[in-house]
Amino acid sequence: IEALNREIKSLDAITPPPELESIDRLQNLTRRIETGKLAVTAIGATSQVLSKLESAPETQDTNPLSVVIGRWDTLSAKRQQAVDAAQAAEQQLQLCTETVQAFIKQNPKCATCGGDLDSATLLSSALDAHTHASPAAGGDGASS
Repeated sequence: IEALNREIKSLDAITPPPELESIDRLQNLTRRIETGKLAVTAIGATSQVLSKLESAPETQDTNPLSVVIGRWDTLSAKRQQAVDAAQAAEQQLQLCTETVQAFIKQNPKCATCGGDLDSATLLSSALDAHTHASPAAGGDGASS
């Protein structure tokens, strides 16, 4: 018994274990370490992929191309202006043709020679001497 008492007394000299604390902080730290490991792994994989890429080519001077594109824009605008002007002129010619045709419809005979008036001939020879498409009654188709 004495030996048992001595053993019990020797146990009294042992420092008691520390008090138990919450392990929440330790679990949180462990989660952060695991998340960090995943991030490091992802960065490593991305780094491997990116290391295989070739460098971007050197940029080239685009000024000559800019000049050509500017010229293209200018010429395209001029072309459109010419197309618009041609369309306007075509409309004016059509209006003039209709006016001449209406005049000939009201005045089918030439006031000078009495010959038949023809709009195509009249318009084509408007600046020339007095002529008609074909000899008509009182007209010989010659200039006068």
